[in-house]
Amino acid sequence: MMTDIRKPEIELFIKASPIDGERKGPCIFCQKWFIVLFLKSKKNELALTVTTVNMKQYPKEIKELTHSPPPILLTDDLALPEDKIEEYLKEEFPDNTLFVDIPLARQRIGDVFLKFNHFLAAYGDEAIHRAEKNLVEELTKINNHLQSSGYRYVTGDDVTLYDCELMPKLQHIRIASKWYRNFEMPHHLSALWRYMRTAYETEAFKESCPADQDIIANYRGKARTDGLKPISAQEEALMQPTFTLSVPDDISTY
Repeated sequence: MMTDIRKPEIELFIKASPIDGERKGPCIFCQKWFIVLFLKSKKNELALTVTTVNMKQYPKEIKELTHSPPPILLTDDLALPEDKIEEYLKEEFPDNTLFVDIPLARQRIGDVFLKFNHFLAAYGDEAIHRAEKNLVEELTKINNHLQSSGYRYVTGDDVTLYDCELMPKLQHIRIASKWYRNFEMPHHLSALWRYMRTAYETEAFKESCPADQDIIANYRGKARTDGLKPISAQEEALMQPTFTLSVPDDISTY
C-alpha cells in the first residue's frame, strides 16, 4: 500500500510594489527567498504560495505573526523572519545543495551592493567619480571570478544561495544606476554580462523579478537626484510596468 506523503505548505510574504501595492516589490531579501523557495517547489520539496504585502497598509494579521517586516516564511505552526529562514530550510529539507559555504565566493561578491548604494548617494562630481570607480572595481572582481571559473553561476553550474543574493543585486545596480546616474555596467565585462544573461534565462529569477519602475522607486529619497526631473505618484501609477530581462544587443556573452 502506497503512502501519500504530503508536501509541506509554505507561504512566503514579500513586500509589494511601492507603486501599486499589489505586484512583486523591489526588496532584494524578499526576492532571494522567493528564488530559493521557487527552486525547492520545482523539486517537489514543498508547495509554495507567495503573497505580497502592501507596506503602506500593513495588515494587522501579519503584524500579529511577527514584529519583523517581510520576507516572512509561514508554515503550519511557525512564522519566521528573514534571519531565521535559512536555518529552518537547512533543518527541514534534506537537499541542501543551495547552501554551500565557499568563503572565496562570498569575498568576491560581498561589497558590490554597498558600493552601489554609495554611488547613488554620492554628491558632487568628484565624489560621484570616485564612487563609480569603486563600483566598477567590485563589478570587475565578480567578472574576473566568473571568467576564471567558467561556471554558469557563482560556484558551479547550479544555482546556490550566492546567486539568489547576487542576481537581484545586479538587477538593481543595472536598472537604478542607469536611471539615477546614466551608468551602465561596462560592456567589456563579458563574463558578468554572460551571468546576467544566465539570470534572465533562470525561471526562478524571472518569476521573482520586480518591475523596473519598482526598482527605481525603491531608491527615491536615497539617491541624489540633482537635475533629474521628478515623476509624480500619479504619473508613476499610470506607467505600464516594464521588465528588463535581456542583455544589450552589442554585448557578446558567448
